Amino acid sequence: MALLNASMDTVSTPPSPAASRAPRTTSKPTTPRGSAALKETYRTILTSGVDVTMVYLQAEPELVRSRLDSRKGHYMPKQLIESQFLALEEPKQAIVIDAGWPSEKAVTAIRSRLGK
Repeated sequence: MALLNASMDTVSTPPSPAASRAPRTTSKPTTPRGSAALKETYRTILTSGVDVTMVYLQAEPELVRSRLDSRKGHYMPKQLIESQFLALEEPKQAIVIDAGWPSEKAVTAIRSRLGK
C-alpha cells in the first residue's frame, strides 16, 4: 500500500523507476510512502490529521509468492504470505491498482486517478 502525502515538504525515494521519471505537475509537493498497514485501524492512525490518498496495490497470493521467490535474501518467509492475506482488511477509500501491471502502467493509472 502506498500513501501519497500532500502536506510533506520533501520527496522521498520513489517506489519505482517509472515514478522517478514522471514529471511533477502539482502545486502541492507529494511524498510517496510505503506501508504494510494491513488493518483499517492502523491506516487510520497513520493518516490521522494528514492529507493522504491511499493507493492499494491489489495482488493475489500467487503473485506475491512468485515475486518473493525471485528475491534473494528477502526478510519475509513465504510461509507468512497466507497469514498476511488473512489479516488484510482491504481499504475502502483507496485508488486500487492491479499489482500485476507493469510499473509504467501502474504509475500512469495512479497519476490519472490523482488528476496529475
